[in-house]
Amino acid sequence: MTFNKYVCNHYLKDFGVKIAASIHLFKGETITDEEVVTRLGLPIFVKPNDGGSSFGVTKVKEVSAIQPAIAKAFGEGREVILERFIDGTEVTCGCYKVEGKEVVFPLTEVVTDNEFFDFDAKYNGQVDEITPARISEELTRRVQTLTSATARDIKDLRYIGRQRTDSCGLYYSGRRGACLTGNKHDTGNDGYQLYPTASTCGGIGYKGCHDRHY
Repeated sequence: MTFNKYVCNHYLKDFGVKIAASIHLFKGETITDEEVVTRLGLPIFVKPNDGGSSFGVTKVKEVSAIQPAIAKAFGEGREVILERFIDGTEVTCGCYKVEGKEVVFPLTEVVTDNEFFDFDAKYNGQVDEITPARISEELTRRVQTLTSATARDIKDLRYIGRQRTDSCGLYYSGRRGACLTGNKHDTGNDGYQLYPTASTCGGIGYKGCHDRHY
């Protein structure tokens, strides 16, 4: 389910998770710039609905960039989503469940000088990963609770985790509360990304997570 951003987000919305306002387009559908701005305002994010690693993603600030961004996203997939920009601190929270035990990691704050958390930030080190995140204890607990509940709400976790272990990661942003901005399918080969630090701060260590997974 997490490979379909629009479906996943709106499924979780039904369980009370806040999400960004969005527009969903299929290949061949069009939308005017005026309608986009009326419904979502600016800036927005335009991205392939079924893509990953920020391929085909554009942060759009000007009306003139809307249609090129849609075309770019359609170059990476058959569906596109346009999402309202959520201003605030971006954090990620991972969790996994093995042998009936659930572990929710500490939050990691994502800080980059890039326009957004793009491919270079994700994979080429153009990011500062701050664990634990510099947010209040109350909001930290809220995000961890949301992550745990989200993992349980998605009934067949085989689609978001490894075969013998259920695992997922969620991205949140916002100034007054937690708004879901993305999700992560953990394929088991992302040891160079965010969760090794979080698992270490959580007293587990990435190798420990990996050994428990396998």
